Amino acid sequence: MDIQVYESDAFFIARHLFFADFDYWKERFKVYLWEIQHAEILPNGRLVIGDRIDVSELERQSSLLWIRDIIYHDRLRMMYQPIVQVKKRQIELLGHEFLVRGLTENGETIPAYTLFEAAKSQDQIFQLDKACRLAAIQAAQKAPSDSLFFINFIPTAIYDPEHCLQTTVAAIEKTSLQPEQFIFEVVETEKVEDVDHLKRILQFYRKKGFRYALDDVGQGYHPLDAILDLHPDIVKLDRAFVSHVDEEIDKQQVAIRLAELAKEMNITILAEGIERQEEGLWLEQHGYQWQQGYFYGRPNHSFKKKGEYNEYL
Repeated sequence: MDIQVYESDAFFIARHLFFADFDYWKERFKVYLWEIQHAEILPNGRLVIGDRIDVSELERQSSLLWIRDIIYHDRLRMMYQPIVQVKKRQIELLGHEFLVRGLTENGETIPAYTLFEAAKSQDQIFQLDKACRLAAIQAAQKAPSDSLFFINFIPTAIYDPEHCLQTTVAAIEKTSLQPEQFIFEVVETEKVEDVDHLKRILQFYRKKGFRYALDDVGQGYHPLDAILDLHPDIVKLDRAFVSHVDEEIDKQQVAIRLAELAKEMNITILAEGIERQEEGLWLEQHGYQWQQGYFYGRPNHSFKKKGEYNEYL
């Protein structure tokens, strides 16, 4: 449990929650009179209490948790990369993938990788992942009304889908957008040790009417047959197999195998990382009508508009 009352004058609270509300504790309670200690529950169920922690040291640690301030002061910004459908060489806008960036107090941009690596070290990954989803949902209301919205999430940040995702569902329900417009994209799947837990998350999304996609298919955790186990709505062919796919037979074999498997399972395939016209043409000819990459547009602070792609490959 994240918070548990013990006897009458003590309670246990998860470290990330304590730091998330540290300023609140100081303001409302006499923290300097508290006896604060680290505690850990061992696998055998035994509770181990550590040494007392000085409050001044906690303040120092709290000041290092800058991810908390990024979230609290609403300094997350979304960028949007277009996703298109190519049919008979004609290009049509389908939607966008939402890519987060942070802002420093001086307005400088913080890359997504830096944000999430810091969040992991600061025990703020759940808070950041949730804040990014909510920021994306808010931004989606400014997009073309019939767009698709690809929103990334980290499965390891969600310990209980019914609890952790209720704010995400509530935020979408408050909009005029439809659940099927939202496609939640699994990232860092290779770090998921409990595949059954991932399945529960994906089943929750599907039960609520959303769709989900697997990223980086063909690489790492995602040998092609892993798709059979997770049965996503959409799979994204990893950019490693997209680059110069028109020229390299080994990459073509992976792309063709994925297209065949997806057709058998009624799964939509999307090729990401397209930078050359030749790649887009070859992929369209082999079933990849959904495409994404710098060839169609880099991440931008504004949405592409429907009808903006009045052109052909």
